[in-house]
Amino acid sequence: MKRELGIARCGLACCLCSENEYCNGCNSGECPDKDWCENRKCSIEKNYTHCHECKAECRKGLLSKIKPYGFTLFIKRYGEKELLDCLERNEKAGVVYHREGIYGDYDDFNDVEELIAFIKTGKTPKHAFAARSVTQDISRKEYQMEHYAIEIEALPKEKWKGVPIPMVTRSDSYYDLEISPLDQNGCAVALVRKSAEKEIVHTPEEYDFPDSLYQEHWEKAEAYGVIGSDGALLACIEVCPEEWSNRLMVTELWVSEALRRQGIGRRLMDKAKEIALRQNRRAVILETQSCNTNAIAFYLHEGFELIGFDTCCYTNNDIDRREVRLNLGYFFHRDARRF
Repeated sequence: MKRELGIARCGLACCLCSENEYCNGCNSGECPDKDWCENRKCSIEKNYTHCHECKAECRKGLLSKIKPYGFTLFIKRYGEKELLDCLERNEKAGVVYHREGIYGDYDDFNDVEELIAFIKTGKTPKHAFAARSVTQDISRKEYQMEHYAIEIEALPKEKWKGVPIPMVTRSDSYYDLEISPLDQNGCAVALVRKSAEKEIVHTPEEYDFPDSLYQEHWEKAEAYGVIGSDGALLACIEVCPEEWSNRLMVTELWVSEALRRQGIGRRLMDKAKEIALRQNRRAVILETQSCNTNAIAFYLHEGFELIGFDTCCYTNNDIDRREVRLNLGYFFHRDARRF
């Protein structure tokens, strides 16, 4: 740990960053992300040295991700020195800040209070270990060894084309799309999350085009996933370039019930981002539905944002059916252009 590098403006730990071998921290002017970092620009404009000095409840830029947001909230409560002390102690205890790419042990949370508790203690709440009994006494190291032993591998087209994906949506809430009539002055659009009167369920049997890998219209698709010992598909992601716009589309993302809440979805999405960067794409885009609130929460946690919607993509009554197509996007650089 290079304690002298401290904490970045957004809350990320420069002192533990895997890039600090050649970067001297957020305020050194050497950070590779300094030209596009929204939090850096905002804090400089407001004459703050760090986001935690601002009293606003902000989730823009990198603060949309749980790690920098949680670190910033921790500093607001306990101070920067306490955070550095905890990070240093946790590192000595085997907690890893960057394990694969820019993700590590502090990213394995959906609840910010659980993250803050982990920072303070170095121990994850037992209920956060999916598929384990809450009475079992398992160490974080055991969990990590089990978690990272799950291999994500390429799914070649010649073998996996046409393999069905049992995509089922279950939700007790939905986003209601409220649109006022468009006139010469404009209109107002709002997405309001509401509780459903009964569970919303959508299955492949509802449609004439169930999900499967390597469908004909995705000519340049590539897929990756987790394969069980019996050869069955347990999780997958499929991506395909949209050449005219220089974006990468996530055309399929599915994780079986047995592997959920183990970070597999995040690792699959990391794979998509890795491919997009390698191909020099300006964004990663995907489609989801207004009733799929669990998936939407995951995508928001992964840094995606709303970029559009279609009120008649599936039927002419999608709003009343509570299944409006939502388009989400993840941007690497805000000033990036098509080519």
